[in-house]
Amino acid sequence: MIIFIFSLIFNVFFLYAIFMKKSITRLFIGVFWGVLGCTSALQAGYSGQVQGVADGDTLFVSRVGAVRLIGVDTPETSHPTKPGQFMGKEAAEFVKKLVIRKIVALEFDEERKDKYNRTLAYVYLKDGRMLNAELIKQGYAVAYTRFPFRHMQEFVKLEAEARQKGIGLWARNGLAEYDWLQEHPHASFTVFEMANRLWGVQAGDYACLRIPSEKLMSELDAYRLAVHEYSPKDLKRFFEQRGCHKTGSVQMAPEKEPKAAKIISWEDAGDYIGEWVTVKGKIVKTHNSGKACFLNFHNNWKKYFTAVIFSYDFYSFPRPPEKVYLNKTVHVTGLVKDHEGKPEIILQKASQIKIVE
Repeated sequence: MIIFIFSLIFNVFFLYAIFMKKSITRLFIGVFWGVLGCTSALQAGYSGQVQGVADGDTLFVSRVGAVRLIGVDTPETSHPTKPGQFMGKEAAEFVKKLVIRKIVALEFDEERKDKYNRTLAYVYLKDGRMLNAELIKQGYAVAYTRFPFRHMQEFVKLEAEARQKGIGLWARNGLAEYDWLQEHPHASFTVFEMANRLWGVQAGDYACLRIPSEKLMSELDAYRLAVHEYSPKDLKRFFEQRGCHKTGSVQMAPEKEPKAAKIISWEDAGDYIGEWVTVKGKIVKTHNSGKACFLNFHNNWKKYFTAVIFSYDFYSFPRPPEKVYLNKTVHVTGLVKDHEGKPEIILQKASQIKIVE
């Protein structure tokens, strides 16, 4: 009798879903929670309690283990080699508020596991919302379309809507992320134009030259992966195999240095405008704007001596320079210039600044 009743309920809801064009999966998730209290779903291994959140797109579900959300890509927060990214923490917190220690239902696609042996799934909340879709809808993730999946068109549409609304990752048309990057150390890639409509890329300590336009984006993707995930030994081999050069062999020639430079105090730098000298002093304040790093020898940086490293020369210095040189006594060698009434030296290579204490 019980089997007959459940069979009848199944058929009624199935016909309803067909005629009303409702999602069968979402409909039955609601039935399981409302009528069976998730018991059947749990017995089938499709549900469990969220016990932890690694980041915005990876959960730990009881009886299942690590679950990677299908079709979404959230910014990194805990990658072993990549730095934290814009909106990464916010995406993880958003997920925690929705699912931590709560029962969720899982729906699978054709692929059940990824290369890291994580279960691939669409995760449904008790109210029927899909967590994957909510992340994209609220601007915490983008649609990950590298591999086909059932809800791809829906996710791409949600991403376009979030972009149009200017929320989350798309805030201020990307300027919110740009501002964030100025305050956080990150790998940078400098693209420059070369003769014959070819391109060059400065990637970390390597310069990759004369790249055809049609290969530029694929090369940038490869460089980004290598810089973030390869060991120094493997990174060296990677760039050498691509014919790239260590920056020392392609670096722009600096201004000619005299054999010896007079050592002066930072307080006297203003008296040596136009001369090549070595300035000695302690760096008491630093600031990296993203376009340049300022090494200040006095808190009143608008008036007193500053050493400046521009972003296109960052690759020549230990990183991040604003932390490496802070509170260090140094010798800075170069041509003293006047900038808006204060003395400064532009640093183009690491040999121009030496830590002495």
